[in-house]
Amino acid sequence: MQIGIIAPSSVPFCIGGAEKFWWGLQRAFNDLTPHAAELIKLPSPENNIYDLIQSYQRFSRFNLNHFDLLISSKYPAWMVNHPRHLCYLQHRLRGLYDTDNGHQGNLNLARYSQLQKIEKILEKNGDRSQLELLFSELNDFLKNEPSDSKLLEFPGQLIRKVIHFCDRIALSPTEIAGYAAISQNVAQRKNYFPDSVRPKVIYHPSDLEKFYCDKQDYFFTISRLDNAKRVSLLISAMQQAKTDIPLLIAGTGPESESLKKQAGNDSRVRFLGFVKDREVIDLYANALAVLYVPYDEDYGLVPIEAFRSGKPVITVTDAGGPLEFVQNLTTGWVVPPKPAAIAQAIDDCSQNPSRAAEYGKAGQAIAETITWEKTVQELLDLVEPKLQPATPRRSQLVIGSTFPVTPPRSGGQSRIFNLYRALSHEFEVELISLGPVNSEPKTYQINPNFCEVVIPKSPIHQKLESRLERQAGISIGDLAATFYGDRTPQLLEVIEQRRSQADVLIASHPYLLPWLQPNSRANKLVYEAHNCEFDLKRGLFPQNRKGTNLTQEVLKLEENACQQADLIVACLEADWERLCHLYHCQKTPYVLVPNGVNCQEVTFVDSALRSQWKQKIGYSSFIFLFIGSWHQPNVEAAHSIVSWAIDFPEQQFLIVGSVGHAIEQEFRRIPPNIHCLGEVDARTKQVALNVADVALNPMTSGSGSNLKVVEYLAGGLPLITTEFGVRALPLELQEQCQIGALNEFPMLMQKAIDQPDLHDPIARRNARYIVEQKLDWRAIAKDYAIALKELLK
Repeated sequence: MQIGIIAPSSVPFCIGGAEKFWWGLQRAFNDLTPHAAELIKLPSPENNIYDLIQSYQRFSRFNLNHFDLLISSKYPAWMVNHPRHLCYLQHRLRGLYDTDNGHQGNLNLARYSQLQKIEKILEKNGDRSQLELLFSELNDFLKNEPSDSKLLEFPGQLIRKVIHFCDRIALSPTEIAGYAAISQNVAQRKNYFPDSVRPKVIYHPSDLEKFYCDKQDYFFTISRLDNAKRVSLLISAMQQAKTDIPLLIAGTGPESESLKKQAGNDSRVRFLGFVKDREVIDLYANALAVLYVPYDEDYGLVPIEAFRSGKPVITVTDAGGPLEFVQNLTTGWVVPPKPAAIAQAIDDCSQNPSRAAEYGKAGQAIAETITWEKTVQELLDLVEPKLQPATPRRSQLVIGSTFPVTPPRSGGQSRIFNLYRALSHEFEVELISLGPVNSEPKTYQINPNFCEVVIPKSPIHQKLESRLERQAGISIGDLAATFYGDRTPQLLEVIEQRRSQADVLIASHPYLLPWLQPNSRANKLVYEAHNCEFDLKRGLFPQNRKGTNLTQEVLKLEENACQQADLIVACLEADWERLCHLYHCQKTPYVLVPNGVNCQEVTFVDSALRSQWKQKIGYSSFIFLFIGSWHQPNVEAAHSIVSWAIDFPEQQFLIVGSVGHAIEQEFRRIPPNIHCLGEVDARTKQVALNVADVALNPMTSGSGSNLKVVEYLAGGLPLITTEFGVRALPLELQEQCQIGALNEFPMLMQKAIDQPDLHDPIARRNARYIVEQKLDWRAIAKDYAIALKELLK
């Protein structure tokens, strides 16, 4: 087969990631397949509206029908017309899709008489037959020098509409035989692909070869020196870092001189300019780590090249494509795009070269799976599906929850969201949850294999629930779902639709159990017990006849869940033993899945960075932190904190979560140094973790395990806790905590204020490392995944 790779040639010409990708793709087809490939490029200036329209028109007229297959990856090359055209998309013209500077305001193009014919064309859906008419009208319009210069602005509304119109035609399913994207980041971008298309993500390797791993002499980065690559962010980070290890910067670009000026006399920052491929491979080989902090990169070959050399990567949370490979504290460091956070990662890497090498090896294992052989075969499979091997079907999990979890804000939400997101690497996962009345049904596509469907309660459901809450005197939405779930017919309809396809039905809590019954022998039922619900509700419901009746309903429901389940999930061994004592379920298989933390979303903060955060938000005093939901054991713990706050008037106490609402209701006057923040989003909670000096965990009751404890330790906070509060932690992690009875807390709190050694950075990093290895959700989910696979055998 004769394959044409069609691409634009930048004016002025420069060599970047796109050019290397095309060269590598051409060589792979010619060297690794029986096919012959040629790279065809046309000059494509895009400095103004005139040049861009001319480039689009040239490609639309280009006849390449002498090829059996045509592959395009970038505008305006995909305008070419070919009967077998495959689009392997790198990116659209980002200035006209991903950004909109809004400098034209709400410019109404329809009011310009010169544009009336063009507007009529652009308003239609259009097909290829409209292109010549459009280009003809545009060329006439541009020749006559438009009276309003705003119409010629680039980027601007006119060119934005024109390019969107042309791209819709060129990339419509009637024109393209197969769609692929270079990354998930590109595949998921808005307006990049037709609505009906789900592109195949095909990662491609670097065109460089013979990578190797040698010394750990310096930090290294390589890229075009322009604004999007944010090399200035790295220089700012180096200026705050304590390390003596230098940063070598390879590459050229328009910001070269300003970056050198920014670096000033810092001898650690060295600019290498243009380097040849052989030198690039050597530079990777002798780096301690590779730094790469672009904004929303399409793909990013730098991490792949770093991994091929066995080097870890330090990147940032908004880097885009690199985040599909760089996993925080597994293959590198992923931190907020702030100089202080990057500096901390640099110093952490400098102080732990053996860990950096470990991360580099983990990255190398990923990079070795990305080959040109695999890339070209997957592309050919798009147009020759008969050659494509059958993909094993993933087992499907359907989970029922009485509350939505996206985005997670409480401990229960965080557990469901993160646990099943981790499982989605091996299973197809769909969560069906009840949402608030009068809201719209929503589907959250959390990742390609995990979605949450939120069904709002019907008005009658909500009315009956409210009546039951008045009788019970507490919030009771979970048990109300058992009684009144059938009053929300859409919930039952969605469950029924999914149940026939599910391999495993999971009751997360027992309250939707009546609607999650298996309908065939093929279904398996899992009961995920977050705690012992009977014990929990018995402590919450009023001590009267109504409360007793409701408690008995929970007892029956939980008993049914344990008796009917094919597998029971418990947080703690003690919880499992309690369920066995109550419901005689010893013979049912079970798996322990403790509460954990997503280490990629909880930033480790050392003392220096903590001080900077406190200054940033205007705090100078010592801060104690407690996080909890409106749950009786948390309320009891918060009561203790309020009583202690009176004796610590110079210190501040942050109470995060809905437990703060309970405190505000129960106390007529709260000490002025108590600050109840209520429910907060993940970003605000991270700020609270960043500014606090010590976390408190005065828990004396409850079931399950305390998720907040793991978050404290992952974030680098010293922890004062009861022995009960860390009952679920590994012993080596308990040793990192200050443990005492409630009456000992004031003494331990004063010790924390007086003795800075409690904040020992080595101990704090050790605690974080243990959390990563044993209590990150990805690690926790492994045993659950094994148990599910055993269940399905």
